[in-house]
Amino acid sequence: DLGQGDLETGEELYRVPAREYAHRIEINPDGQTAYVEHGVLALIDVDTGEILREYSTSHVFDFELSLDRKTVYLVDREDVFEWDIETDQMVRFFGKTPTARSQVELTPDGRYLLTSTSSGTLYLWDTSNGEELYQFKSDIERWLMVIDVHPDGTYAIVPGGNATAFLWDLTLPIELEEVRAWIAQNRYVREPTCKEREVFSLTPLCEEGAEESSSLLPGLPLVGLVVGALVFRRSILGKGKKLFFLK
Repeated sequence: DLGQGDLETGEELYRVPAREYAHRIEINPDGQTAYVEHGVLALIDVDTGEILREYSTSHVFDFELSLDRKTVYLVDREDVFEWDIETDQMVRFFGKTPTARSQVELTPDGRYLLTSTSSGTLYLWDTSNGEELYQFKSDIERWLMVIDVHPDGTYAIVPGGNATAFLWDLTLPIELEEVRAWIAQNRYVREPTCKEREVFSLTPLCEEGAEESSSLLPGLPLVGLVVGALVFRRSILGKGKKLFFLK
């Protein structure tokens, strides 16, 4: 069922039957409507629980709204995809796995999506193109039912059952083009000496008897590459006086 209760008194305000098991509810900023999944994605009236709109999705297990709240990321059985809330059409299909998916979580900056599976694997996706970036594999084969991302986006913690939890590092190398740009700005090679020009046949060679130029300043050799990390941010929900419960 889907219901609403008063946090101060504990009173149940209403309860309405759900089509299937309901796992998540997301209240919109206006406080008047909310999205809930109960087999399908639905928009409901917060005050009454009345279903205002149901979307043409099926077997939805979990969902996560995009940062602009124009699309929603859905998981159903083995698939994950992005759905347009206004047009009720699929925007992008992310992929399929051999085992059923359970949860979905967006990183605070909206650039990456995390999904878990019944085999104990966590998947990291690029939301801009639906590409699978990485698989985090645990040493257990069971449902990973909850995903929580640290406020700075660098870690994800997932309960593993039997009083255990997995903490995964989500930091990724910076893009290749960013690395190349850094090299171009930070790579300095000093002017070779006359002796080095001669040894390595670097033209133009110095004229015979020419002295080393004192105006040439030695540069800094390239000693390596600096690999940065993607930084994520996370929003925090405000406090309220009412609690939604899913039973």
